[in-house]
Amino acid sequence: ASGGNLNSHPLRKGDFAVIRSADIPSVLIELGFLSADADLKQLNDPKGRVILINGLVAGLIQWTKDDIRLRSAK
Repeated sequence: ASGGNLNSHPLRKGDFAVIRSADIPSVLIELGFLSADADLKQLNDPKGRVILINGLVAGLIQWTKDDIRLRSAK
């Protein structure tokens, strides 16, 4: 499943506490970069957001299925 185009050259800045110092497993999900014109356009478009959300949901469903399968194999 595809959730949209991937930006292979994003501008990366930040020291995100959710990843750096979390006491529990954490995930930071980025659906685009406001510094990238194409990402900003997709994030501002309701249809573009639906594509991103559908990709995120599909990925989470697949991860859950894979995790269940791997745990069952142990």
